[in-house]
Amino acid sequence: MLQHVLRKRCLFILALLIGLLAVACQQAPNNQGLNIEATVAAAVQAAFPTPTPTPTPNIPLTVEAQVQERLDTIPTPEPTLTPTPTEVIGAHGPINAEIGSPVC
Repeated sequence: MLQHVLRKRCLFILALLIGLLAVACQQAPNNQGLNIEATVAAAVQAAFPTPTPTPTPNIPLTVEAQVQERLDTIPTPEPTLTPTPTEVIGAHGPINAEIGSPVC
């Protein structure tokens, strides 16, 4: 039963496709009088864009700018103050903290 229904549908679809193909072939345009070479030339010319001049990049200037950009991202260390000598008063009097000897 199911095979019978599927067979009918397949035959119907096949007949429909054949009918559509026959109608499409009858409505195909007539190629008489067409200039194929001009059509192809126009299609090729339309496919390629018109060339526009592009400026040549200045490579040394570009590299210099990139290097400068990298250098600008490197943090610069803040200067540190050198410690000033302090006096430490010990059992024998003031002691120079830098060298550890008594101050005379």
